[in-house]
Amino acid sequence: MKIQLFVDLRQDLQPRRLLPILTVALISGLVVTTYQISYGTLIFSGDLAPFLSSGIGFCLMGVVLIGGLEALLSGNPGMVAIPTVNSAVIVAAMAAGIAGELGPGAAGLYPTVTAAITAASLITGGVFLALGWFRLGNLIRFIPYPVIGGFLAGTGWLVVTGAMKTMNGIPLSLANLRLFLLLDSMLRWLPGLVMGVVLLLVVRRFKHYLISPSMILGAVVVFYLVIRLAGVSAAQAMEMGLLFQPFPPGALWQPPPLDDLARVDWIAVFRQAGEIATLILISSITILLYASGVEVSAGQEIDLNQELRACGAGNLAAGFTASPPGYTIITMSVLSHKLGAKSRLVGLLVAAICAVVMFFGGPIIALFPRPVLGGVLIFLGLTFLTDWLYDGWRKLSRSDYAIVVVILLVMSTLGLLAGLGAGVALAAGLFILKYSQVPVVRHVLSGRTFHSRVERPYPHVELLRQEGQALVILELQGYIFFGTANNIYVQLKEQLRSSQAEPPRVVMLDFRRVSGIDASAALSFNRLKGLLKEHQVFLAFTHLSPDIERQLRREVLTPADSEHWRIFPDLDHGVEWFEELVLQGEAAQRAAVVAQPGVIQAGQEQGGLALLYAALGAEGLGLGEEVDPSLLRLMKYLERVEVEAERAVIRQGERHQELFFLDSGELTIEYQTEEERPVRLAASGPGTIVGELSFYLGTPASATVTAARPSVLYSLASDSLQRMEAEDPLASVLLHRFLLKRVGHRLLSALEKIDELTD
Repeated sequence: MKIQLFVDLRQDLQPRRLLPILTVALISGLVVTTYQISYGTLIFSGDLAPFLSSGIGFCLMGVVLIGGLEALLSGNPGMVAIPTVNSAVIVAAMAAGIAGELGPGAAGLYPTVTAAITAASLITGGVFLALGWFRLGNLIRFIPYPVIGGFLAGTGWLVVTGAMKTMNGIPLSLANLRLFLLLDSMLRWLPGLVMGVVLLLVVRRFKHYLISPSMILGAVVVFYLVIRLAGVSAAQAMEMGLLFQPFPPGALWQPPPLDDLARVDWIAVFRQAGEIATLILISSITILLYASGVEVSAGQEIDLNQELRACGAGNLAAGFTASPPGYTIITMSVLSHKLGAKSRLVGLLVAAICAVVMFFGGPIIALFPRPVLGGVLIFLGLTFLTDWLYDGWRKLSRSDYAIVVVILLVMSTLGLLAGLGAGVALAAGLFILKYSQVPVVRHVLSGRTFHSRVERPYPHVELLRQEGQALVILELQGYIFFGTANNIYVQLKEQLRSSQAEPPRVVMLDFRRVSGIDASAALSFNRLKGLLKEHQVFLAFTHLSPDIERQLRREVLTPADSEHWRIFPDLDHGVEWFEELVLQGEAAQRAAVVAQPGVIQAGQEQGGLALLYAALGAEGLGLGEEVDPSLLRLMKYLERVEVEAERAVIRQGERHQELFFLDSGELTIEYQTEEERPVRLAASGPGTIVGELSFYLGTPASATVTAARPSVLYSLASDSLQRMEAEDPLASVLLHRFLLKRVGHRLLSALEKIDELTD
């Protein structure tokens, strides 16, 4: 990777690539520098104003370390990372909280604030690294969208109020509104407000990367023209609060001396744990959102986990310099891709520009007008507000928009953490409300149309179709809690009430698509069990996960009433169990195939005769009639085959020139997946046929047929069929007719199942 890095940098120094790289780096460096001065001013205001130069130095150092390491370690050249407005707002709230607790002029105020910032950045960097290391970047997909929007809108409002305080020196509140309306006060904040609004309107109307830096530079020029025409000197402007007080000589960033650690109020730092947790959460969300935004805007896939690791390393390094946390930003990163400056030099040059300002730009920054810095902050804050309040009205549903507004109101009155908590609570409540309206019963099926994978002779299939109303299958889905479980109870109660003529004997609940249940759902299933016991209906559960089965065994699947319930590994085995119950009942006994007196003739095998009667005769003749002689003549074309258990009769992928009638025993039909994992497709009992598809089409077998236990089969080879067609056309017509009906019945059954699934 190091070699490739040097190769890329050497290619970037070619004039054809260097010009767009320098252009993007210069524009980005000027804008980023302005932003960092604004962020430092936002954090170190009020009681922390005496330490403003160090605060600006901290933010600029953050660009140097976070941006530099991002440029070197990112998987996508051209990415730019800096301390962001989201971080600055939360860090400003932390600093204000510490200042309010310790009081103005406290000896430990400055070291306590820097210690809190250091802790926040180090923990954020560690979380970034952990998320990237364990490849958890996609966790962002699970954060409710309106919660993110509400936080960003609330952030916008806090940035606006922080900007007003930066320009006027007074917190914006109803109690201070009268002070804001004084003429001297309006001269300090009104120009910045106008600049922020105009900048917002122009940027929204015209999409060009030069607009923002040009307007900021123009605002500085206009400011000095106005004060010059008004006859106001720079010293007078400082006294009026329009310019910063001169910064101490030397570099803006100065590492806090180690002896300051003794003056840190660690209890005050610990009390900011809520704000630090909010900062970590929002930073983790925002870095992934921003990286995804660059991915969409630039049209290039980005490894989110790699971005997390790169920014994590940068934040760990920046944390030791008391820099606020930072991460990839959309605007500068997209600008690099759009202007053909997809190079690591962009981030490195932006870091270099901020380093120059940090070490030598103190006198220049002191001349930067406060209204212009305030205007930049106003612009940033209004951008968030318009995105989520104005544009959000058209993009969001009314319920989601309400969550955004509530979070904004709570954040503006009670703070960041309260707003985030209110948003999560509202989103969770709205999710529960909407989720409870999603049908938990995916499909309601019956034994008439839904059959197991066991292939059965025609008389048995007809019997199961007639008796199938005794089985009701409910395919459940989603996460089941009290509300949705109660819906199942109500639905079955109504069904039992409306089906008094033909009440079900078995209710089968399939949990294949259920992700989980809660304790209240188990209680509802217990009520359901009592209801079904009252109506003498058996309750069956299929496809239970170990966790769900463990929960149900506590309240529902109790040994005391085990004769009223049963568990099956999947729906197929559950339906097979029901079918066996039906076939073993009185109706099955009446439908059992028995040889009538005088039917069996000398020289014929009873096993083969019973096979043909069950498979062919019951369709064409009706039960109780003597077998057509044509059926008996089929026997001379069949070859009796005895198969041991576990022996393959047909192998998947091989060509077979024969089909098989199963006289006794059982066959298992399995499909071998690409991972060589067998999947059971069907089980065949006496009176069924296997291999007819590949036999007629001449194609390789689509599945493997294996004897589940010792079995007796009768095989019909292709040459025997041709001989039958020539010697006994009537017998061959009867065979083809049966096979055609067999396919037709399968198709009809599939269509009935589709119709039931689409109701």
